[in-house]
Amino acid sequence: MSEGNAEEILKRFNIRPNRNRIKVLNAIIGRDHTVSAVELISDLKDIDKTTIYRTLDLFEKKMIIMKDVDLDGVGHYCIRSKPNDPHTHFYCRECHKTMCKEIDKSIELNIVDEMVDSIEIKIVGVCKDCLQKKRS
Repeated sequence: MSEGNAEEILKRFNIRPNRNRIKVLNAIIGRDHTVSAVELISDLKDIDKTTIYRTLDLFEKKMIIMKDVDLDGVGHYCIRSKPNDPHTHFYCRECHKTMCKEIDKSIELNIVDEMVDSIEIKIVGVCKDCLQKKRS
């Protein structure tokens, strides 16, 4: 979903674009890893934290972003490429960044008599940047 600008994305999801929503969405789109609300509050000093949390809740309900809770219990957000986007998160135990990773295989589950709303897969390890730092 990162193609197109934030205003177009908001309109596509029937969300009225305003300055704060556009800034929050651009801050999420413009990263190579997931971002926490605390990071957004620190980066977007001209927007109060209540507005940031409400905006994140709205984006999550409209399925523009997804929330992933890391091993420390902190919520991190990333942009969805599409609703029910099949991707997983890689958590680096060295730098504590969480990065989105595409899944190229389907997962078959044998679940009977239950309704599945979502599936979460988390990969934990050491990212390539941290591995390179260790080797040098």
